[in-house]
Amino acid sequence: MPLFCAPLLCRYGVVVAREDDGQRLVAAVKLGATFPPFPTRVPDFSFYTSLLRYTRDKGWQVPGHGDFTLRLEEFVKCDDGRWGSGGSMKRVEGGG
Repeated sequence: MPLFCAPLLCRYGVVVAREDDGQRLVAAVKLGATFPPFPTRVPDFSFYTSLLRYTRDKGWQVPGHGDFTLRLEEFVKCDDGRWGSGGSMKRVEGGG
C-alpha cells in the first residue's frame, strides 16, 4: 500500500529505490496529510506514477532532496520487522 504513517500524520508516498536487499527504502513522500475521502490510499494509481515522475524530472536521488511539495525520505527495516525513518532506527543485521 503506497502510504507512510508518522505519529499523528499519514502521508502518501511511493518507493523510489530499494537497497541493501530490501532492508533500506528511499521513498518520495508527499508533504501534508492525506485527503479525508481517501485516508489510506488514492484509488487512481496515476497519482503515484506522477509522484515518481516528479522526482525523476527533478533529478532527485538521495534522502533529503525535495521541495515544498515532495521530499525523499529513507526508511529502514528494524529488528522488530517494522519500517522506521532512516536516521533514528536500528537496522536489521544479517539481512534477515
